[in-house]
Formats: sequence, C-alpha cells, structure tokens
Amino acid sequence: MDNFFLSREALEDLDLVWIHIARDNPEAADRVLNAAYETCKMLADHPQLGRLRELPGIVSKSIRSFVITGYPNYVIFYRALPDGIQIVRVLHGARNIEGLLGNSQG
Repeated sequence: MDNFFLSREALEDLDLVWIHIARDNPEAADRVLNAAYETCKMLADHPQLGRLRELPGIVSKSIRSFVITGYPNYVIFYRALPDGIQIVRVLHGARNIEGLLGNSQG
C-alpha cells in the first residue's frame, strides 16, 4: 500500500530531529530521516504493527506508536486510515508525549 500522510506537526518534528542531529553529523541526520520514512512505509503496509496507545487526555483512542527502525529513541505516532496511515507526530521518547500529542491537530 505504502500510503502515509504526515501531519503538519509530524513534518515539523522531522525537521527538528534533522536539525538537532545535523549540528554534529549531517550524514547521521540523513540516516535517521531515511529510517523514519522507511518505517512509515512499513507501517502503511502493516498498520497493526504499532502498539495501541491509551494516553490520558488524548481524545482519539486510535493512536498507535512504533519506534523508528534502528533508532529506538525516536517514536512514530500514527493512526490507521482506510487508505493508509496518518503520521501524527515523530517524537524523541524522552519528551512529554502526552502533552505533545494532546496539542496535535492530527
């Protein structure tokens, strides 16, 4: 299927991840982003792979999460759609996940 759609927040998240890593190593930043997109493609084909998340204060109960392959500190949050998946956020696992997801438009 390979259909995934990134929310505005997810696009901003990926930009920030790249900028943060690229300060020290632009090639590593490229590798993380490539891994993120490859993981999104895999999740679009297999949307049930991610763990269903039940986060207090989050309206949608259909949010799933999956770590970026090869980069376990970064987590993709997404929801299944009839024609693929919507990437809601891409966050470092140490961040305030509940607070950031609660503010997402996705």
